[in-house]
Amino acid sequence: PAGWVGKLLDEWAETVFRSPGLVSLMMALMGLVLWAADRRANRTGGEVVSLRDAAVIGLAQALAIVPGTSRSGATISMALFLGHRREAAARFSFLLALPITAGAALVKVPQLLRSTGDHGPVLAGMLAAALSGLVAIRFLLSYVRVRDYKPFVYYRFAFAILVWGLLLVRRAHLG
Repeated sequence: PAGWVGKLLDEWAETVFRSPGLVSLMMALMGLVLWAADRRANRTGGEVVSLRDAAVIGLAQALAIVPGTSRSGATISMALFLGHRREAAARFSFLLALPITAGAALVKVPQLLRSTGDHGPVLAGMLAAALSGLVAIRFLLSYVRVRDYKPFVYYRFAFAILVWGLLLVRRAHLG
């Protein structure tokens, strides 16, 4: 579902959805969603994700076309709402990222490589992103085995407040 939505709304994702106000609103809204999902997290839920659950979680992933939504936040929250344990929800979320990330790379990387003469920095950046992503995934999976998602909720709220504050200051300065 995320691939279809990404293809359908690609132009909007690159223009209309880039508003700082919308990004901060989505940061706060997804913070609330993650907080609610985490509060009802199942500590004894199943490890197996059914085909129906996978489809519903995939639909949640499609919401991440709007910046600030958080692809992993949306998918983890939906998995928690469906009764999966924190660790299983996070693991499935990261596995679900593989096809959408590969698809985006197939579309965007050739454009990027055509636009630059030196491919070295692009390839080095991709490698660094992949390695740091793997380290972050390992850390998060070990973290959610024993802890909740509150730090991520707090981060989302703090970021949203910071952006709203900057927008207000800018508006006062310009107006």
